[in-house]
Amino acid sequence: MQDLHIPASTGAPLSARVEPQYRRIIQILLVEDHFDTAKAISSLLKKSGYDVKVAGSIADARKLAGESKIDLVICDIGLPDGTGLELMRQLKDRYGLKGICLSGYDSETDIAESTAAGFNAHLTKPVNIEKLESLIPHLAF
Repeated sequence: MQDLHIPASTGAPLSARVEPQYRRIIQILLVEDHFDTAKAISSLLKKSGYDVKVAGSIADARKLAGESKIDLVICDIGLPDGTGLELMRQLKDRYGLKGICLSGYDSETDIAESTAAGFNAHLTKPVNIEKLESLIPHLAF
């Protein structure tokens, strides 16, 4: 049996160019009302290969969740039209979504409240992007 090779101009065997069979892009709904924070987190996640939809309010988040395939919610607690806790309860009940809470507070009570609302992880602002990115693959599937 003969090995298959790509044209000599590249010099690499075909097997070296083959991508994994299938890699689904993780769809993230980022709910953050502070424009600069949303922009920074969204940009970093997009650079890592995630598809990120951004909502600045509960109303916008509900709309995007209803219109799009979402794998994971990353959500601020303090939003202009309610709380991220309230939103996570709704998104978990309606769509079975998992979520990462973003909060300015990290007391045991704050963490217990986010867990009770359906969040799977609780991160304190300012967000450590490496920690955030390490959680995503474990929670998105």
